[in-house]
Amino acid sequence: MRQHLRTVIVLLVAGGLLALFLRNTDMRDVGAEIARARLDLVVLALAVTGLTYVLRALRWQYLLAPIGRVRLSVALKTTIIGFAATALLPARAGEFLRPYLLARKEGLSATATFATVIVERLLDTITVVMLFTSYLLVFDPGVGAADAATFRQVKLGGALAAVFCLVLLV
Repeated sequence: MRQHLRTVIVLLVAGGLLALFLRNTDMRDVGAEIARARLDLVVLALAVTGLTYVLRALRWQYLLAPIGRVRLSVALKTTIIGFAATALLPARAGEFLRPYLLARKEGLSATATFATVIVERLLDTITVVMLFTSYLLVFDPGVGAADAATFRQVKLGGALAAVFCLVLLV
């Protein structure tokens, strides 16, 4: 009975949030925009999004290996739940919910599981800095033509940030 009550509460909250979100929406306009959408691009976006969740779950499973064995299905489910909660709840609550749910389901330490999320965020930050730096150093965004001296400083800052991130990574 408790499980059914929880399901009803979740459905009511979801329905309430959906109604709140759509309260000032012209549904005819929404329908017209959906009709104009390119189905191939929508399917591609859904496939890529699904793949990113699988890759994140695999990465998390790898980070969790020293703590204990985690099934991919559990890592994937909790990853999806965490990202959904982050999108819907304030204060990035999904970042706390995800490790809590996984630790509870797999019998791991919640603190150690949460630490892997911090490591994930560090890896994400390093990746973003490295991508930004490679963009600055390899591609010409055209900013240099407007103010070459400032752009050289930005490139230098990006390179120094990349070096710092590589040292941090090692």
